[in-house]
Amino acid sequence: MKKILSIALIAGMGMISACGGGNKDAENAKARQDSIDAAAREQAIQDSISAAAPKDILATATAAGNFSTLAKAIEAAGLTGTLSGLGPFTVFAPTDAAFNALPSGTLDNLLKPESLEDLRDLLTYHVVSGSMGSADVVAQKELTMMNGSMAKIGSKNGMATIGDASITQADIVASNGTIHAIDKVIMPAKKSGGKKGGSAVKGGTTEKPKEENKSNTIDITKPKQGNSENKIDLNKPKQGTPENKIDITKPKKKTN
Repeated sequence: MKKILSIALIAGMGMISACGGGNKDAENAKARQDSIDAAAREQAIQDSISAAAPKDILATATAAGNFSTLAKAIEAAGLTGTLSGLGPFTVFAPTDAAFNALPSGTLDNLLKPESLEDLRDLLTYHVVSGSMGSADVVAQKELTMMNGSMAKIGSKNGMATIGDASITQADIVASNGTIHAIDKVIMPAKKSGGKKGGSAVKGGTTEKPKEENKSNTIDITKPKQGNSENKIDLNKPKQGTPENKIDITKPKKKTN
């Protein structure tokens, strides 16, 4: 009888032990799952923060979807690294519609390798060093653009303007500056003293400097040659006829 009780006791203890082991495995599995869930939640939070954080100017413009032509031009001009750098910059960004409104052939000409200097001059005329919100912009009368030229700030129909373009969407925040969308491509003034034989892009064609008509030029360094018969020598007194000469050294004779 004692033997039977001992066997039963051992069996019961085994069952209790087995049940205890099962509970422990379940607890471990739950702990592992809780850890996985916590890591997933943390990653989701980080992804959300990363998505909410502003990207650099070029990435922000690309993501916006209406600056694709500007992004293409920036890449062609070799300014990608600059506008993706630390900055900060303020970019007055023409929309795709603004580029499409340019005269036919203008954009194609600007994107050619031989027009690289003109393209850079144009694009940097849309950039200001430093980050400026819309309130900072409208407080100015003019801005010094990165190409060295000045752009006037004003207002039209209740909208802020730069040059002849209106700011249609202001204060697009980027990690390295601010973007203001504009409805026109603003053209920099032609610079004097450029490369000899250079041309300016205008209306999709190249305009050569005008040459003077040599046939209409007058050389003011050379005296005009007149007819020798009509020359007057101011150093010589005029000669009258002997009959009309009057000798002032001799007194006039009185007549009776």
